[in-house]
Amino acid sequence: MHTPGPWRSARFETGEYYTYQICAAAGHIASVVGWTNFGSTCPTTEANARLIAHAPDLVTTLQSLIAWADTMGDWEAACWERARSALVSALGGKAYEHQRL
Repeated sequence: MHTPGPWRSARFETGEYYTYQICAAAGHIASVVGWTNFGSTCPTTEANARLIAHAPDLVTTLQSLIAWADTMGDWEAACWERARSALVSALGGKAYEHQRL
């Protein structure tokens, strides 16, 4: 099931590693862990935490983009079908109803 946003990311240090806790009003969503090397950070770990924290925004944007494509008509290309499939997956398998504006 999709957990509505907003989601936030908070960083916690624990000596040998740090972790980003991704949380929503409903509670903990995910953790992203990175190893420290004398106070350094991993840009990939930080980028992954930011990406996960913005997942609800990305779902909303994808919904808007698909709705726009549906209003344009005849957008049955493979890329649009993959986008629709990704949206169904992001919504936990819930069928996405195409709504023409």
